[in-house]
Parts: sequence; structure tokens; C-alpha cells
Amino acid sequence: MDRRVHCSLAAILLCVAAVSVPAPAGAQRLLHTSAGTKVEGAHASIWSERGVPKGRAAAVGGEIDRLFTHIGHDLEDAPPRLRVRLFASHLAFARALWSLQDAHPQSSTDNTSSVGHGMLLLGPLPAAYLRHNLAHVYTEWIIDRLTGNHTDALPSIPWLYDGLAEYEAYRYEPAGMHCTLKGPSPFGITKVLTARQWMVLRAGPLGSLEYCLAYAQARALVNRLGWSRIEWALHRGWAWPVLVRHLLVRSGTR
Repeated sequence: MDRRVHCSLAAILLCVAAVSVPAPAGAQRLLHTSAGTKVEGAHASIWSERGVPKGRAAAVGGEIDRLFTHIGHDLEDAPPRLRVRLFASHLAFARALWSLQDAHPQSSTDNTSSVGHGMLLLGPLPAAYLRHNLAHVYTEWIIDRLTGNHTDALPSIPWLYDGLAEYEAYRYEPAGMHCTLKGPSPFGITKVLTARQWMVLRAGPLGSLEYCLAYAQARALVNRLGWSRIEWALHRGWAWPVLVRHLLVRSGTR
């Protein structure tokens, strides 16, 4: 969601003197600086600015280690270390999002970026929603890697892209949320074929309900084809539109 480099932030991260706190072998390594805290985990480097709740960086690092194991196994991929930046306020998050990914938050409660150039930005979020969002974004990151999406942009047929990410997020981090549709769907989510249409819908009255609708469609597709077919298709080296066409034809929905 955001691409330019903010000089003052870069200077802080690169130039500030750090004091290392020794840690036992195999544990997360903690670095304190005058600007914040940095945690080096097994699969992520997390920097948190001053004001972020104590222990949040370590919790995020531990969660990413868990996602590397579970979602990495589901998608048969071992992604590289993820760089994460934690911000204490929505305003600080929004500024970094614009500076580093050339984007704005979708709403005043949107505090999660996509992974751009191996970096994830996170603002203040309740712990349960933080875990759910991490699982969602981590899945999208792996899908991008497997389908050659190096643009950091939302791809076409976004309902399946976000639907599969929600499928994995509900699988490992439901966060007390439920997505159960009774009766006819209030909107034909599979008609949303472009990233622009998705963003317009996201900003409209449906709001986050579109993720539930996308999840329901993705879950139905997985039930018809089996997860192994999804995994197989992701490893064909196909671009995302080709992969989606294969899955929809295979499932009889196109």
C-alpha cells in the first residue's frame, strides 16, 4: 500500500546507536534504541517505534514464526525473512504507508499494509485482529511469490486472492470472528474482476463484508477441488490470471 522511502525514518533506522540485550541461544534477540525496539526472530525482523505496547514486537515475531510453519507448509513455500514496522498510532502508520508504499489507509481503522518489497507496516490493532490480519497478509505474500507478482499490487480477480487469504486466516487465526452466510448472497462478489472494483467496493456500504463473501466463495472452491489442487496450481509457475482460470474451469464455475 505504500512505496517511497521517508528520509527521516530511514535515518533513524540506519544511524541510531543500538544497545544489544543478550538473549539465550534460539530465542528472539532484542535491541533497544532511542527511537524504539527491534526484535530479531527466526523468520522476521520487527522494529517498533516508541509508544508501541511492550511485548508487541516479540508477539508479532512469534506469530510470524508460527505462520512460517503452518501457512508455509500449506502452500509449500519457505519465504525469506519478513521486515515488519510497528507504529503506535494510526497517524504514524498512515504517514509511513504513504512514504513507503505510496498508499493511504482504506479507513480510519485500517492499520495493516500489504507486504511491499519484503516489508509489512502495522498500526495499533487488538491482539486477536492483529493475528488474523497477519495470517491474511502472510498468505497473500506467499501467493504473490508463487505467482510472480513482483509489483506489490492487488491482482485481478481479487475476490479469490483475498478469499484464499481469508481461508488461511480463518483456518489458523479466526480471532473470534465468524463468517456464516444464510440465504442468498447480498452481492455477487465473483463479478468483481479488477483491483479498482475491489477498492471501490471496500470503500462502500459493504465495507469488510466483502472479505466474508470472498471467503465463502473461496471455501466453496476448496471444498469442490480439494486443497491439494489449489497447492498444485500455485506451483505450476503460472501468473495469477492463468491460475485462476484453471481453478474456475476445473471447478465447473466458468
